[in-house]
Amino acid sequence: MKKILFKSIHLGIGGVERTQVQYINYLQENNYDTSVLMEIDNGSNNIIDFSQNIPITFIKNISQAEKLKQVRNEKNISLKHKIRYNLELIKDKSASNNVFKQVTKELQPDIAINFHPAANTWNWKYIQNAKSIAWIHNSIVRKFITFNNMQKYIKKLSKYDLIVCVSQGVANEITELAPELEHKITYLHNPINFERIKKLSNEEIFIDEKFLLMVARFDIASKDHYTLFTAFDIAKENGYDGKLYVIGDGNNEEKAIINTLLDMCKYKNDIKLLGAKINPFNWMKKCDKFILSTKSEGLPTVLLEALAVNDIVISANCKSGPSEILDNGQCGYLFDVGNYHKLAELMLDAKPKDRKLIDNHLLQFSNEVIMQKFHNILEQI
Repeated sequence: MKKILFKSIHLGIGGVERTQVQYINYLQENNYDTSVLMEIDNGSNNIIDFSQNIPITFIKNISQAEKLKQVRNEKNISLKHKIRYNLELIKDKSASNNVFKQVTKELQPDIAINFHPAANTWNWKYIQNAKSIAWIHNSIVRKFITFNNMQKYIKKLSKYDLIVCVSQGVANEITELAPELEHKITYLHNPINFERIKKLSNEEIFIDEKFLLMVARFDIASKDHYTLFTAFDIAKENGYDGKLYVIGDGNNEEKAIINTLLDMCKYKNDIKLLGAKINPFNWMKKCDKFILSTKSEGLPTVLLEALAVNDIVISANCKSGPSEILDNGQCGYLFDVGNYHKLAELMLDAKPKDRKLIDNHLLQFSNEVIMQKFHNILEQI
C-alpha cells in the first residue's frame, strides 16, 4: 500500500479542518501508511475526531506561532525590529525544515499531500521521489490581492504534480490565470458525512425562541459580518420577530472588531455570539433560516452541512462555491455579495425549498462518492 504524507496547518474548528479529518480517516481505514504533519499545535483547542489512533507530528506550538506573528507585526517599527524579525524567521524556518526532514525521512512517502499550500513548511528537497498534490480551498484572486503575489503563488503551484480544487469555480479561476497548468488541475468537492450530521443534529438544545443562524469564523475580510448585522437591523425594522445567533470564534483582534460592529447595531441585544461549537448541527437544524454572508469561498462546507438539516439556506453568491452547493438557487437562496437589503428581504420572506430536490442534489457531495474519487486520485497519480 502507498505511503502518504498528509500536511496541513492545524486541527482547529472550521470547514477545512473538518474536511481534512475525513480524508485522514479514510487513509487510515483503508490501510494507507499515513504520516500526519501539522504546522501548529493548538494544544487543548485541537479538535481530534479521528476514527483511529493516528500519530500526529506538530511543527510548532501555538506560543511559538503567536510569537512569530507578533514579531512580524512589529517589524516596521524600526531597523532593530526588522532585524529581529528576520532572525526569528530564519530560526523558525530552520526548525520547521528539521521536523519536515525527519518525518519524510522516516516515511519515504510515495505521495505528499499539501492540504494548505499557503502554509510555510514544505521542502521539495526531502520529497523528490514522491508525487505531490496541492489542495486549493479558496479563490486565489481574493486571497492574493496583488498581481505579484498571485504570480508567486501560481509559480509555487506549478511544482506540484496535481492541483486539486474544492470546486469547479476555483478550478476554472486558476485555469484562466494559468492556462499552462490546466493539465494538472482537477476539482473534488469536500466529502460530507451526511449520516453523521443528521445524527448529531438530533441532539437536544433547549432554545424556545426563533432565531437566524450564521456559522463562520470571525474573519471580517471574507465572512462579511457587517452585511449580516446590517441586514438583521433592517429585517427587525420591518417586523422580523426572532434573534440572530452567530457561532464562531477568532483571535482577540477579530473579536474586538466583531464587538465594535455589534455596538453599531440598533438591535444588538437581539444578536447573540455563541462562540465555537463542536456540534453546530443541532443549531443548524433548529434555526429559522441559515445564512452565510461571505465575500470569498472555495466550497463552503458549512453550507452543505446546513443544507443537510435545514430547508431554508441563504448565501451570498460569491465567485465560487455557493452557487454550486445551492444549485444556482434551486436548493437555496443567493444574494449579491454585500447586498444587505436583499439579505434582509430573505430573512423575512424566504420559504422552505423542496426537501426531495435538496437530497437528490446533495448525493454528489456524499462521503461515498467523494472518497471513491479520492481513491482514484491516489491510485492513478
